Amino acid sequence: MKINKEMGCVFCEIARKERDAFIIYEDELFLSFLDINPRSLGHALLVPKRHVSRLEELNEEEASQIAKSLKNVMSILKEKLNAGGFTIAIDNGEFAGQEVKHLHVHIIPRYRRGPAIIAAFPVIGELKERLHEIHKVITGAS
Repeated sequence: MKINKEMGCVFCEIARKERDAFIIYEDELFLSFLDINPRSLGHALLVPKRHVSRLEELNEEEASQIAKSLKNVMSILKEKLNAGGFTIAIDNGEFAGQEVKHLHVHIIPRYRRGPAIIAAFPVIGELKERLHEIHKVITGAS
Protein backbone atom coordinates (compact mmCIF):
# COMPACT_ATOMS: atom_id res chain seq x y z
CA MET A 1 0.00 0.00 0.00
CA LYS A 2 1.51 3.27 -1.14
CA ILE A 3 0.74 6.22 1.12
CA ASN A 4 0.39 9.55 -0.68
CA LYS A 5 2.66 12.34 0.45
CA GLU A 6 0.26 15.24 0.76
CA MET A 7 2.49 18.00 2.04
CA GLY A 8 1.40 19.59 5.30
CA CYS A 9 -1.42 17.12 6.00
CA VAL A 10 -1.25 16.10 9.65
CA PHE A 11 -3.18 12.86 9.02
CA CYS A 12 -0.84 11.88 6.17
CA GLU A 13 2.10 12.50 8.51
CA ILE A 14 0.49 10.23 11.12
CA ALA A 15 -0.19 7.54 8.48
CA ARG A 16 3.47 7.68 7.40
CA LYS A 17 4.51 7.49 11.10
CA GLU A 18 6.26 10.86 10.82
CA ARG A 19 4.12 12.32 13.58
CA ASP A 20 3.23 10.70 16.89
CA ALA A 21 -0.31 9.59 17.54
CA PHE A 22 -2.04 7.18 19.90
CA ILE A 23 -2.76 4.52 17.29
CA ILE A 24 -5.35 1.92 18.30
CA TYR A 25 -5.97 0.12 14.98
CA GLU A 26 -4.32 -0.32 11.61
CA ASP A 27 -4.95 -2.36 8.51
CA GLU A 28 -3.65 -2.10 4.95
CA LEU A 29 -5.84 0.87 3.99
CA PHE A 30 -6.91 2.60 7.22
CA LEU A 31 -5.50 3.81 10.50
CA SER A 32 -7.32 4.73 13.70
CA PHE A 33 -5.98 6.83 16.54
CA LEU A 34 -7.29 8.72 19.55
CA ASP A 35 -8.55 12.23 18.82
CA ILE A 36 -6.40 14.90 20.52
CA ASN A 37 -9.60 16.85 21.25
CA PRO A 38 -11.71 14.04 22.73
CA ARG A 39 -15.46 14.45 23.12
CA SER A 40 -15.68 11.18 25.06
CA LEU A 41 -13.45 8.51 26.61
CA GLY A 42 -11.89 6.69 23.64
CA HIS A 43 -12.97 9.22 20.97
CA ALA A 44 -11.05 8.02 17.92
CA LEU A 45 -10.58 8.98 14.30
CA LEU A 46 -10.46 6.54 11.39
CA VAL A 47 -8.54 7.85 8.37
CA PRO A 48 -7.55 6.37 5.03
CA LYS A 49 -3.79 6.03 4.68
CA ARG A 50 -4.03 7.47 1.18
CA HIS A 51 -4.78 11.18 1.12
CA VAL A 52 -8.36 11.87 0.10
CA SER A 53 -10.32 14.90 1.22
CA ARG A 54 -13.85 13.57 0.97
CA LEU A 55 -15.77 10.30 1.20
CA GLU A 56 -16.63 10.30 -2.50
CA GLU A 57 -12.91 10.35 -3.38
CA LEU A 58 -12.34 6.86 -1.95
CA ASN A 59 -11.54 4.25 -4.57
CA GLU A 60 -13.66 1.09 -4.76
CA GLU A 61 -11.35 -0.94 -2.53
CA GLU A 62 -11.25 1.78 0.16
CA ALA A 63 -15.01 2.33 -0.05
CA SER A 64 -15.55 -1.39 0.47
CA GLN A 65 -13.08 -1.59 3.36
CA ILE A 66 -14.08 1.50 5.36
CA ALA A 67 -17.10 -0.16 7.00
CA LYS A 68 -15.02 -3.21 7.98
CA SER A 69 -12.33 -1.00 9.50
CA LEU A 70 -14.95 1.07 11.33
CA LYS A 71 -16.55 -2.08 12.71
CA ASN A 72 -13.16 -3.32 13.95
CA VAL A 73 -12.41 -0.04 15.76
CA MET A 74 -15.85 -0.05 17.38
CA SER A 75 -15.31 -3.64 18.54
CA ILE A 76 -12.01 -2.67 20.16
CA LEU A 77 -13.57 0.30 21.96
CA LYS A 78 -16.56 -1.74 23.08
CA GLU A 79 -14.36 -4.55 24.41
CA LYS A 80 -11.64 -2.45 26.04
CA LEU A 81 -13.67 0.54 27.31
CA ASN A 82 -17.15 -1.00 27.68
CA ALA A 83 -18.74 1.54 25.35
CA GLY A 84 -22.51 1.16 25.27
CA GLY A 85 -22.97 2.83 21.89
CA PHE A 86 -21.30 5.12 19.40
CA THR A 87 -21.88 8.34 17.57
CA ILE A 88 -20.27 8.10 14.14
CA ALA A 89 -19.72 11.38 12.30
CA ILE A 90 -18.05 12.61 9.13
CA ASP A 91 -17.74 16.29 8.28
CA ASN A 92 -17.54 15.77 4.52
CA GLY A 93 -16.32 19.00 2.95
CA GLU A 94 -15.84 22.60 3.98
CA PHE A 95 -19.57 23.41 4.16
CA ALA A 96 -20.01 20.48 6.59
CA GLY A 97 -17.39 21.97 8.91
CA GLN A 98 -14.45 19.79 7.87
CA GLU A 99 -11.34 21.40 9.33
CA VAL A 100 -8.61 18.93 8.35
CA LYS A 101 -8.85 18.38 4.60
CA HIS A 102 -8.22 14.63 4.92
CA LEU A 103 -11.24 12.36 5.24
CA HIS A 104 -11.73 11.28 8.84
CA VAL A 105 -14.49 9.43 10.63
CA HIS A 106 -15.16 10.40 14.24
CA ILE A 107 -15.92 7.37 16.41
CA ILE A 108 -17.30 8.72 19.68
CA PRO A 109 -18.05 6.08 22.32
CA ARG A 110 -21.14 6.70 24.42
CA TYR A 111 -21.44 5.47 28.00
CA ARG A 112 -24.84 6.78 29.01
CA ARG A 113 -27.88 8.04 27.21
CA GLY A 114 -27.32 11.60 26.13
CA PRO A 115 -28.28 14.01 23.40
CA ALA A 116 -28.24 12.45 19.98
CA ILE A 117 -26.36 14.05 17.13
CA ILE A 118 -29.68 15.29 15.79
CA ALA A 119 -29.67 17.85 18.63
CA ALA A 120 -27.17 19.77 16.49
CA PHE A 121 -29.57 19.68 13.53
CA PRO A 122 -33.09 20.71 14.56
CA VAL A 123 -35.98 19.90 12.23
CA ILE A 124 -36.64 22.67 9.69
CA GLY A 125 -40.42 22.84 9.52
CA GLU A 126 -40.53 24.52 6.11
CA LEU A 127 -38.46 21.71 4.56
CA LYS A 128 -40.61 19.08 6.25
CA GLU A 129 -43.63 20.56 4.43
CA ARG A 130 -41.76 20.50 1.08
CA LEU A 131 -40.63 16.83 1.06
CA HIS A 132 -42.79 15.96 -1.97
CA GLU A 133 -41.33 18.87 -3.97
CA ILE A 134 -37.75 18.08 -2.91
CA HIS A 135 -38.22 14.40 -3.80
CA LYS A 136 -39.36 15.43 -7.30
CA VAL A 137 -36.27 17.60 -7.80
CA ILE A 138 -33.94 14.80 -6.72
CA THR A 139 -35.59 11.89 -8.54
CA GLY A 140 -37.44 13.56 -11.42
CA ALA A 141 -40.62 11.78 -10.26
CA SER A 142 -43.99 13.39 -10.86
